[in-house]
Amino acid sequence: TNVTVFPLLMSKKLFALEGNPSTTNEEPVSYYTKASLVRWHERLGHNNRRDVLALQNKVDGMQVKGQSLDVCVPCEKQKAKRSAVDRRWGTRAKQPLEIVHSDVLGPLHIESTEGYKYAMGFIDSHSRYGVVYLMHSREECLEKLQQFVADIGKPNTLVTDGAKEFESPAWSAYCRTQGIRQEWSAPYLPEDNGKIERVWGTVMGMARCMLERAQAPKDFWSHALLTAFYVKNRCLHSSHGATPFEVMY
Repeated sequence: TNVTVFPLLMSKKLFALEGNPSTTNEEPVSYYTKASLVRWHERLGHNNRRDVLALQNKVDGMQVKGQSLDVCVPCEKQKAKRSAVDRRWGTRAKQPLEIVHSDVLGPLHIESTEGYKYAMGFIDSHSRYGVVYLMHSREECLEKLQQFVADIGKPNTLVTDGAKEFESPAWSAYCRTQGIRQEWSAPYLPEDNGKIERVWGTVMGMARCMLERAQAPKDFWSHALLTAFYVKNRCLHSSHGATPFEVMY
């Protein structure tokens, strides 16, 4: 029997029916099931080439013509990522407390048993020795800096991001009176303060694992975080091959 195929085509922003009578007994292939790799790439939300080609073997009625995918301008523009920051970039401290990095974590979505929602961390650039203080609010940042100076010592240079608590008049005045030089990381570039930013991921991962292993409630995260910093200071660090506690003291 004769079969007539009516593919839907676009013509000047309007749908158009194009008759294509066929006299063969072969099963007709719709315009929408057999298309180029570029067309399927666009139909599937600009998915990658490998997944598009693999999909045709898993579903019925999908045929991809060709294997090559030219440069997709929307993908190049909208999927572009910032180049990785060279890990060797930046100033390296040669002695403890020469450069200290600080940052605030929070607010955390679960309040601790003591009512804490924030944590303020300090990392010594030379020894990688870390100190953490728990806070109820960001207004306690200056108090925790003073506590760090009393507990560990006065840093020559303190590196933070541009959060308002690190640029407040009270914070700046304390740094001036103590002779602490302030440095701020570049906006939207956490790698510029990467020593403390990376530590957050490590110690929070340790804390979550300890809580799960102990089957403890999640609001015990404050205890787990303090323990993670304590343990991390006594494990070997790749930057110098010793423990941060040993290098610091």
